[in-house]
Amino acid sequence: MNKINQRRNRNRGYRNLRVWKHSVDLYAEVVSVCRDWPYEMKRLSSQTMASADSVHRNIAEGYCRRSLKEYLVFINYALGSLGETGSAILAYSQAGQISDEQAEKLDSRIYQVENELLALNLSLINKATDPESNVVRESSPDYSVQDDFAMLFNQLLDDLSQEERELKHIEFTS
Repeated sequence: MNKINQRRNRNRGYRNLRVWKHSVDLYAEVVSVCRDWPYEMKRLSSQTMASADSVHRNIAEGYCRRSLKEYLVFINYALGSLGETGSAILAYSQAGQISDEQAEKLDSRIYQVENELLALNLSLINKATDPESNVVRESSPDYSVQDDFAMLFNQLLDDLSQEERELKHIEFTS
């Protein structure tokens, strides 16, 4: 593993992202919880491990595409996979398939990665709208406030033309 970390180039920069590292940690935590499930639950455990695995993979793939527009697409894929993982953990907890302690640990990690992805997404959107900006920040604000979601959603809406909004009937009310 040590030599793997020594090999560096421009395309491997995603390995320096906190959100990528934390999403790899999330995958490892999901595997440790789901790995030993009984045979009749293997499909569910496999699907949950795959959705958690997809998060860090999408971050890396988007980064390596070298296009801001594509990076944003893959960050949104990562958010979708993270949502799938979080939904599964909640359902497994309610069904008694995992302990409250396991659910809390996983949900805490999911929340951390989710906030980091949202912050990275917002930073990339800001960079896309300000071509002179060379800064992409990976800050981790608390997105628990409705106004933060409204701001992010409205920035995403600004990227759509008026016709696209009307066609899709997109509306957001706080």
